[in-house]
Amino acid sequence: MKPLLLAILLSPLLGAAQPATALLLKKNTKTIQRFYPGRPITFTTTEGMPVNGMLDSLVRDSLYLTYSQVVRVPNRFGGQSIDTAGRYQLAFSVANVGSFPRRRSGLLPGALVLGGLGYTAVNVVNTLREGDALFGKDNLGNLLGGLGAAGAGLLIGALRENSYRIGKKYQLVIMR
Repeated sequence: MKPLLLAILLSPLLGAAQPATALLLKKNTKTIQRFYPGRPITFTTTEGMPVNGMLDSLVRDSLYLTYSQVVRVPNRFGGQSIDTAGRYQLAFSVANVGSFPRRRSGLLPGALVLGGLGYTAVNVVNTLREGDALFGKDNLGNLLGGLGAAGAGLLIGALRENSYRIGKKYQLVIMR
């Protein structure tokens, strides 16, 4: 009876010593990305150094990673083979994580560029085939419309953010 009572009294202490289970990238209360031990992670430090590796563990406010250096080496057949040159253990404080790369999503910029340039090319070919003036009054709006759509696609792609910067908008939270 006494060992059972002792186990019940000590069980909350054992639960408090558990390691962190995940690293969460949050925007306000919404979780954007989750990073678990044993999974790859890629980020940029506050000094601008890119880091990628396998997330080993999360302890208090530190990330422990394994970085594998992969190189190409010549093989006996005269070609190139990929080999692991070394594995390095890295540790980073959560405060040193500056940004995470943003996943590319959406087809709008690429579709606008492709559609606009394709429309312009078809318009030019058809106008020249029919013998009309390329920059005539009737065709100028069509050319400007196609090139405008392509320009809008390029502008949207250039203005899109490439990373989640840790700070006011995005926070890193270690889930225990």
